[in-house]
Amino acid sequence: MSQSAVVDGPESALPTPPTHPGPPGRDRRLHARQPVDRPGTVFRRSTLRYAAALTCDISTGGVLLELQTPRPVRLGEEVEVGIAWTRSPVISRAALVEGKVVRVTDLGDNRQRVAVEFANRAMLATAA
Repeated sequence: MSQSAVVDGPESALPTPPTHPGPPGRDRRLHARQPVDRPGTVFRRSTLRYAAALTCDISTGGVLLELQTPRPVRLGEEVEVGIAWTRSPVISRAALVEGKVVRVTDLGDNRQRVAVEFANRAMLATAA
């Protein structure tokens, strides 16, 4: 899993990931998901640390990430998520999106699949 650094300061505009609705009636989620395989980072407010992340999918309502961290993520934990939409391994602090962990799956070997619901969906447009 590659790591992305976070820095304070301006960053060039990042493209918004494409989204399109899936088949009706197959999923109870409110927002269509788009598969995305991009490196990223998660700032964990509870530990004041960053964890490397890899995106699995994203929607306007949230993101599914895979994390490798020795400190397990907890349900309800407040986090800030950054996704490297460009080839640059640096993610601006201003590009982080606030969210809350709504699902955690233990994958073993200090890996977890974590679903994050964005606190403010309008912030996604700012970060993208």
